[in-house]
Amino acid sequence: MSLYNLRSSDGEFRITKFDSDLNVESSYLVSHEKCECPQFVNRNQRCRHLRMLRQLEPWCDQPFFYDYETGRWFDSEGGEITHQAPKRTEIELKKIVTPKHTLRRF
Repeated sequence: MSLYNLRSSDGEFRITKFDSDLNVESSYLVSHEKCECPQFVNRNQRCRHLRMLRQLEPWCDQPFFYDYETGRWFDSEGGEITHQAPKRTEIELKKIVTPKHTLRRF
């Protein structure tokens, strides 16, 4: 099982992939248009990170992990999260989504 989470930083996003023991396997900066993963950089193709971004955004900066294959959410103890994504205020959403600068070229 591969798990993912999303963090924001200065208007950018970082998607991190974890194994089932929550060891980091990879981590990439991503925006709504670009990703620094090899799939996007080498082939200029839409990667799974771009497809995942909209699903992960409501859970950005939360201590939960997303299983891309099943669409299920888990906490750090392995318990499944069955409630809806946390509600964000308009100000919180602007802080996450509004970039302070563009994503650097890969």
